[in-house]
Amino acid sequence: MANDYFIIFIHKKWFKPNEASALRNKTWNKLVELFRESNQTD
Repeated sequence: MANDYFIIFIHKKWFKPNEASALRNKTWNKLVELFRESNQTD
């Protein structure tokens, strides 16, 4: 996805590495949470 490249670019440009990874971890955790919730409804 083109958006992924844009997000990675922003991370490299404007975030210190630790800030970027913390943000990625938060986003990843949210996605996993949503995925698990959607699986529970089945």
